[in-house]
Amino acid sequence: PLDCDYCDTDHSANPSVAVGNTQLSNPVSAADLAAALSENFALGYYHSISFTGGEPHPYMDFRKEISQLLRPRLQLFLETSGHDPQLLTDIADSFDYLSVDLKGHFVPFQEHADRLLSAVGLIQQSKVYMKIPLSPRDDEIVRFSAPIFRKYAVKQVWLQPIDNKYSMAQVLNWQVVFAESGVDARFIPQMHKLMDIP
Repeated sequence: PLDCDYCDTDHSANPSVAVGNTQLSNPVSAADLAAALSENFALGYYHSISFTGGEPHPYMDFRKEISQLLRPRLQLFLETSGHDPQLLTDIADSFDYLSVDLKGHFVPFQEHADRLLSAVGLIQQSKVYMKIPLSPRDDEIVRFSAPIFRKYAVKQVWLQPIDNKYSMAQVLNWQVVFAESGVDARFIPQMHKLMDIP
């Protein structure tokens, strides 16, 4: 729903999806997905299941139901843009871990960042990690966001180039800007792209 120009999600839904050896028709119900996961995978061996994008926020009922079905057996991880801070706080209890993006294309950026980080502050900090998707031209976003992270006592942020086109010198410069605000900025490339996974 955010129409990020770097989104790597195929927005044309296929008529069906394979979960292990089980073929499910779209849209998949939470009960059918939970059953297919249980039948095809030894869930007890996994650390967690990750729900990622596009943007999983619009599917509130599905999210709550799948959480109730799977959470007794393993942990659940949600990756989200955090574009709606109120929704973020509403669903936080349904997940064990939250990866929340601070996206630079929200305007006005300062107002969005304040609302989002204020909401994140209401969630148990050990279960949330903040991420900033960045392009090589996003130096200004780094300069703007570093003091906002300090304001809300966020101690760590993950920097992720949106297309894996970056120089390590630029990444180091971004880390210095955050360090000057007392924020530990870690770097992670988009591993699925490096591994050639769609």
